[in-house]
Amino acid sequence: VEEPSAKESAPVGEKEEVDPLMAELTQFFISDLSQRIEKLNKDIEGKNLDEVVRFGHSLKGTAGSYGFPKFSKIGAEIEKFGKEGNWEMIRQLHQRLVEEFRLIEG
Repeated sequence: VEEPSAKESAPVGEKEEVDPLMAELTQFFISDLSQRIEKLNKDIEGKNLDEVVRFGHSLKGTAGSYGFPKFSKIGAEIEKFGKEGNWEMIRQLHQRLVEEFRLIEG
């Protein structure tokens, strides 16, 4: 007879334990994102398209890795519109990113 795993035998509704390392990395991601959003704002003001595209590409990958699909999608769109040189959409996405960030920042 096989013993059920700890996950299978946990009472219904009980949350899985949070990996402390992942929690720390996620907190670092959020903290770092704050600084990166400020830099993105400066890059938009300075019309530094290469940095805007780089930011979008980086956010797309890192946000997905840390479990933030909304940020990943916004990053992909910033990258796309950056490659097209569409400053209006980049500004709108920046605003959406700031709004989403405020929701998780607490």
